[in-house]
Amino acid sequence: MVSNRPTVYDGARAMLLLVFAIGQLAAGFLPDALGWDVSIASRSAEFNTALIPAGYAFVIWLPLFFGNIAFAVFHALPGQIQNPLYRRVGWFAAAAFAANTFRSLYEPINGPDWISFLLLVAILLPLLAAAVTITRSPAKPPLLATFPIYGQAGWITVATAAGFSQMALFEGWNPFDLTATIAAFGVVAAWTPLAITAAWAVRSFLFAAAMSWGLFWIGMANVDTRGDILTEAAWSLAVLTIIVTGASKLYAR
Repeated sequence: MVSNRPTVYDGARAMLLLVFAIGQLAAGFLPDALGWDVSIASRSAEFNTALIPAGYAFVIWLPLFFGNIAFAVFHALPGQIQNPLYRRVGWFAAAAFAANTFRSLYEPINGPDWISFLLLVAILLPLLAAAVTITRSPAKPPLLATFPIYGQAGWITVATAAGFSQMALFEGWNPFDLTATIAAFGVVAAWTPLAITAAWAVRSFLFAAAMSWGLFWIGMANVDTRGDILTEAAWSLAVLTIIVTGASKLYAR
């Protein structure tokens, strides 16, 4: 039987969630605050690939970061901290926020290497677990609880493809000596089934919107550099993500 009273685990979970919700925001600004020569943004510019979204795409982090903090505060309220759904989702979210905090500090120093990519995966997996948990719950959580989870999960899903391409460039890994465009298509071909499966499982238009946002700006980044083919592929995947999400919702009914 689930206890209706907050436990020591509830307090620990709420504390970790709030600490890392704030931590991932602070870690993003720390390199500039400390006067470092590099940051995640400068690393993206230095190791730019066909799958890195255009600069305006990253404005999505602003509502996500503050949404994460708002969710952490909401989660810690006396009426919410012992909520059975948040007891499950809170640990997943705290793990994702912690991994994002560490990655924001690790990548500027070490570059987008394979450890940075694994940290990206460590952000994504608990976010997807949290998103699916919310979707499958009979309760209807408020937007404050769903937006940051669904939104960040969708954005990071796209970021894994971009992160893999950056990691390959940074590590000099190109066993078949592919051109940049062909290599990008290879990554997308492997990534698409995983991403579409995630969209089907999460079953949220918030998730689909965040994914589509990233894909749209990947397309925009390639309009003037690599021709229309990558742009059309990215935009087609954005539309497919929304269609799959709608089909999943209809199937669930």
